[in-house]
Amino acid sequence: MGLSKTLKMNAKRALAGNWGKAIGIMLLAMLPGILLNIFEFALRAVLGISEYMDYNNTPNIHIDDMASVYSVSLLVSFLILALTFVIIIPLSQGELRWYYRRTGGENDGVSSIFYYFETFKQYGKAFWLNLSISLRVFGWTLLLCLPLIVLVGFMGMYSARYDGELPAPVAGLGIILLIVWGIAVVIFSVAISLRYFLAPYILAENPQMKSREAVKQSVKYMKGHKGDVFVFGLSFIGWILLCVFFIPMFYVIPYMNASHAMYARYLIQLGNNAFGGGESTREYKVEIDRYMEDQGGWKTPAPSQQPPEQQGPEL
Repeated sequence: MGLSKTLKMNAKRALAGNWGKAIGIMLLAMLPGILLNIFEFALRAVLGISEYMDYNNTPNIHIDDMASVYSVSLLVSFLILALTFVIIIPLSQGELRWYYRRTGGENDGVSSIFYYFETFKQYGKAFWLNLSISLRVFGWTLLLCLPLIVLVGFMGMYSARYDGELPAPVAGLGIILLIVWGIAVVIFSVAISLRYFLAPYILAENPQMKSREAVKQSVKYMKGHKGDVFVFGLSFIGWILLCVFFIPMFYVIPYMNASHAMYARYLIQLGNNAFGGGESTREYKVEIDRYMEDQGGWKTPAPSQQPPEQQGPEL
């Protein structure tokens, strides 16, 4: 059996008897986003400002509308973004933590999704972890977009010399370059994002670890695995498409989250074996962590045959 199928099989095993909790956690994680959208809609309605503006004066065509750049509209957008980071990000981190601990055999309740709201220290770790990852991805993406900005500016200046119309060969070449470079930016941005895939799970396993250490460890552990994780995510496309019918998402989202948490546990185990990891608080659960044997360069340890009182510490 391949790695992908094995991880998904173990994810389903981890969710057995816990689907109700998983669905409850999913709904709790979605609720703040829904409420923030309602709040933004109501706030814009009261203030009489729109999120988008019809700059081309085409009231019957909405596809060409662009984001409003008025100061009040930007202020509202910034407020919603800030509330998203303050509320949703730690909540999402708590959701990932629940799935990670569930794949390790822990039986946390639904309320554990609020783990990172319990103390200011834990909240700060979740907040700074996700903020630092977002800034890193944004910084690299912005750097890669600079050539696009320069190209667009050059085409604009060049077109001014021809009464706003570029010669066909120049315009065609410019469009091709924009498309090719745009695709390259997307691919590179995804690769950069995948460097930090393990960071939230590493923090969940090592609650005393600093956020920046979790980020550094994720980058180290993800070397050589980013492509595999990307392909693993693509394997859920069919399931994701089913979510347009709404009801399937109550199965798909917990299944995907558990599968990715299981993959994260697998990669962290590999990384710990190869490099030595932090001080884990996780208790190894053989009945859940049945990864495949003879794959990934390590085997699942067999249970000790010693009497319980003589056994050494659990892995």
